[in-house]
Amino acid sequence: MDFLYTAFGQFLYFIYKTMAFQNYGVAIIIFTVIIKLVLLPLTIKSLKSTNKMSSLAPEVEKIKQKYKNDQEKQNQEIQKLYKENNVSCAGGCLPMLLQFPILIGLYTVLRSPLSYMLGKSWVQIANIANKLLVDLGIDKALDIPTITAGTLNSVKVVNQLNIMNLLNHSPEKLASVSEYISSSELINLNFLGLNLGITPSYIPSVIFGPEMSTYLPVLILPIIAVGLTVYSTILTKRKTAQTQPVKKDPNKKDPTAGMNSMMLYMLPLMTLYFSFIMPASMSLYWIITYAFQIGQQLLTNKMQDKEKADKDKKLEIETTKEGDKK
Repeated sequence: MDFLYTAFGQFLYFIYKTMAFQNYGVAIIIFTVIIKLVLLPLTIKSLKSTNKMSSLAPEVEKIKQKYKNDQEKQNQEIQKLYKENNVSCAGGCLPMLLQFPILIGLYTVLRSPLSYMLGKSWVQIANIANKLLVDLGIDKALDIPTITAGTLNSVKVVNQLNIMNLLNHSPEKLASVSEYISSSELINLNFLGLNLGITPSYIPSVIFGPEMSTYLPVLILPIIAVGLTVYSTILTKRKTAQTQPVKKDPNKKDPTAGMNSMMLYMLPLMTLYFSFIMPASMSLYWIITYAFQIGQQLLTNKMQDKEKADKDKKLEIETTKEGDKK
């Protein structure tokens, strides 16, 4: 997957150097928006398909009741209903599946900027780490003139974000590693006073410790990310509920209700968990992603509500004309 990481890294670094005017946060925002715009047609199609599938729930329920003793016929009729209404079950999942390689690729790039944004080899990174040994607090010098199978993993565990932060905050250290990295290559990881190169912490001794001015402000990113995740999930659940058939028996359990409730809690909890084990830059990515997703959902809902209103109005006019003829 290195080719994917390198492509993402080079693209992000190009944005950082050009469109973002060397602002790391702005570069991540632009990168995210471009990715979302590329996936926009597919995402809108997926949202429409999902919403249409929900609107067909009453018809699906009728089919289930009609063929409750014939599972094969039931599935055939449901698939036929979806086909007649141009609904694709797989289409609703495709954009989500595409998000995983993007998420993994971006995380790898943001965690290893020396490798994938600046194109440094593992030997160069090892030499940089050795030169900054005392400052980085590495217990043992890597001392790797030539990478071998047995030592490659040792080099990969070097925290490249710590190296970047150290060189940014102590530019005088650049003199000792100038043969491997220049000042013009450095990436400023700060954005609106927040260090996107650190991993947010929930430990009080860290948040309110010696580096409080660094760790306390960055907590705003996970909070916003989780908040937008909650709102996005509620928005989707509300739209689904609007299209669900009214239950005839209020005591009968809805099998989808439990899953919807689980999603309402699971997604925010996952976002919260990953926000505290990944660099703060990932929280910024999630914020833009969910903000974009909310906008897409609102726009799609508005378009579908208008389409439904026009359809109902047309049906009302046709009904009125037929009544006048009689």
